[in-house]
Amino acid sequence: MEYMEEEEGRIKGGNWTKDVVFYWSSVSGNLKSKTETDKIEQLLTVKKIPFNPIDVSMNPIAKEYMKTKSEHPIPTTVPQLFFNGVYLGDWEFLSEANENGDLLDLFGMGELII
Repeated sequence: MEYMEEEEGRIKGGNWTKDVVFYWSSVSGNLKSKTETDKIEQLLTVKKIPFNPIDVSMNPIAKEYMKTKSEHPIPTTVPQLFFNGVYLGDWEFLSEANENGDLLDLFGMGELII
């Protein structure tokens, strides 16, 4: 439990370059999960949105943190995206925000990055 408080504090207290946290798994056998993980990483990189990837397969405490904070219908599903310690969504949510032109606004970046 102490680590979860520390993890939450790190996410909320870190500089803005670490505020976007992307939970994923390097050992997922699910093709959909792997594809969505790649898409999220590519989109965030192309949009120059700094993010902190956390591999939950290597960190069971981070996985538990993700599960307790997630609002996903299946909280163990990866990938999941958080901003300032708050659950944002999965690939579908991120993709829709990008298509609607709301992606940078989600992270308080407005038109700072082109």
